[in-house]
Amino acid sequence: MIETSKLHPNEADIRVMCASSLDWTYILDQAYRHNTLPLLHHHVQNVDSVAGHVKLLLASHYQLKQIIGEKKMDEFVAVLRAFHERGIRAIVLKGVYLAASVYRHAALRPFGDMDILVRKEDADSVFRVLKAMDYTQSEFDRDTGEQKPLGQERLEGYEHELQHYGEFRKRSASKPVVSFSIDVHHRLNTIFDDFSYPIEEVVARATRDTIGDVPVYRLSNEDFLTHLCSHLYWHTQSLRDILDGKDAQLLAYSDIRSFIQTHDIDWTLLFDRAAATKLDKALYYTLHHGQQIYGDIVPDALYETWNQDYLSDISRSIHDRWITRNSKIKIGKWNQDFIARLFNPERSSFALSSFYEDYLEPILHRGAVLKVVEMGDPDRT
Repeated sequence: MIETSKLHPNEADIRVMCASSLDWTYILDQAYRHNTLPLLHHHVQNVDSVAGHVKLLLASHYQLKQIIGEKKMDEFVAVLRAFHERGIRAIVLKGVYLAASVYRHAALRPFGDMDILVRKEDADSVFRVLKAMDYTQSEFDRDTGEQKPLGQERLEGYEHELQHYGEFRKRSASKPVVSFSIDVHHRLNTIFDDFSYPIEEVVARATRDTIGDVPVYRLSNEDFLTHLCSHLYWHTQSLRDILDGKDAQLLAYSDIRSFIQTHDIDWTLLFDRAAATKLDKALYYTLHHGQQIYGDIVPDALYETWNQDYLSDISRSIHDRWITRNSKIKIGKWNQDFIARLFNPERSSFALSSFYEDYLEPILHRGAVLKVVEMGDPDRT
């Protein structure tokens, strides 16, 4: 699983492992959970010892991801071209950039939406471009499958509390029907976080690049890596994501490893800036776990200087900003080491149990009142 999650693995090692007795049902299940099925297909499609039915399953999944990925990439490149033609400085984040410029194939690195970062003063121009391309700020109704406009209260909540405005969505006019979603960020943290990106500085440091044949901007190497690490960190800290099994996926760690291997990183500058903005915890947490997986993410000379007791402590802590509205408050702890829980599909039960025993039960005993409000329906509790 670990070797085939790499963009450039040791092919000889993969052939040796595939020649041994492997539980392919387990491998396929884990690769699905970790979003690495396309990479698994790419690395074993020509390995003779892999059974034909396994290759067929992987090829079918890959072909589907290729159709969807290429359609999404074409659409998002068209959006980026429209921004460029109008002189809008939209900075591309995460998945679309990684798929186009690091993995160099939309099928190898699946992505759901396109994230961009803009200055607040450019938001109106961005909105006009997206609306002219038939995007609406909406969500898909789970019952009808139709797009439902976001209400004004929701839109104001997004802008005030979250990193981005309400999602812009549309569906392709041709078949197969593909849903497109764009998150327009005006910052990279929520109001509940104990850290804050200096957005003006981050935007000023953005570097020129290209996606397809379109000139674009992306974050500087150090800012891009910081954002990858902090974004993954908060997925691992979200109880909802833990329950959905989307908290710690190998693809996200592969993203970080692949970006580091293809871009020069000034490690001193990286951690100096992180310490100044209180993002160092997210960096240590994520890079420590990446180092445990791959062993070659952080330079050895640097990793050896890190405080292992501190790393062990933060590795076992869960802080959910959505539950507490405060990212400093611990809501649970892990009773397994990281690598063990990474491949444990039952880790959600451990997290939920700890949340109840270590956070919820004590505060209720102290007289707190728990109120769960359904999003968009404050009268339904």
